[in-house]
Amino acid sequence: MNFNEICQLAESTRDEVYGLRVGSDRFGYDAVAFVSDIVSTVEEPTESPYQRGKREKRENLAVYRAAFEANGEFTYDDAVNTDPVAQHRAELAFVAGGIRTGMIEPISEDDLLDD
Repeated sequence: MNFNEICQLAESTRDEVYGLRVGSDRFGYDAVAFVSDIVSTVEEPTESPYQRGKREKRENLAVYRAAFEANGEFTYDDAVNTDPVAQHRAELAFVAGGIRTGMIEPISEDDLLDD
């Protein structure tokens, strides 16, 4: 037996013992199929967060413009795309800035416990 025959025999017995196939791991899972399954489940983002924000602003402006042209006024409640968390964060920042500059008086415990 030459070296090549010994290597082929070792590979064939290894495949029989461990159940290996070409392109699979030692447990018999096909690595190429596994990776293709993972890649097929991952969704590629079609737009960046910046682009999404700009698109949402354009959609909201179109709604505001239509409401203003219809009856001469609009409210921000008519917005198509709203983010309540961002709105709450902006409101808290507005109030904190008002308190910091002295435009708004801070609320004390006594104000909350009026009997």
